Amino acid sequence: MSKSSSFLVAAPPYRSHDIVLGAAFTGNGVGGQIVNNSNENYLLNSNISAAAVINSQYLMGVSSLNVLIIDQPSSFVNVDQVTNKILVSSMIFVTARRHLGLDKTIPVSLFFTVRQQFKPPVSGTLYCSFFNTTTSSWNEAGCTSPIRNDIYNRFECSCNHLTSFALVWLPESASPGFNAQDIASIVFESVSIVCFLAVLVHAMVMRCRNR
Repeated sequence: MSKSSSFLVAAPPYRSHDIVLGAAFTGNGVGGQIVNNSNENYLLNSNISAAAVINSQYLMGVSSLNVLIIDQPSSFVNVDQVTNKILVSSMIFVTARRHLGLDKTIPVSLFFTVRQQFKPPVSGTLYCSFFNTTTSSWNEAGCTSPIRNDIYNRFECSCNHLTSFALVWLPESASPGFNAQDIASIVFESVSIVCFLAVLVHAMVMRCRNR
């Protein structure tokens, strides 16, 4: 299934002489394409907005490789209410089925561009993440940090398992650190409190002695 807003691949990897390795999506109305061993280099060296690719050695025995790319997943932007991480890219869902069931332990290479409509207004940190349905939050376990590819203006990473993936953004902490003036003020206030307590204790001792 191919549309201007999403692309779905559900196929056996070794269905012909071309091995299905994943899927790629290009925005601006171009849509999605199957990534195979014949066009992999061409597609990954072009201006794709999102892609998921698996090395052919991990696809031996896989009966069905399924990849869904949602180009602009607006409903998922603020889905994480736990860590406050915000989705800034397309979303990619990847599963692989063997004869005995789903295999989630296959590593996958991921490619993301920051979608203009999701672009964060301030500085922060980008993460290559998967959505943990148990905690309803984005999680980076098993995924590498995204590396920027300046040639194609995108971020590249990999994860050691299959599930739903995206590039997410976490704003810098709004809590400022203490500067020298703040530290001096805290020290002065602490000394003042200690002196006040010393005077108070001394006054109480003198009162007890005078009784």
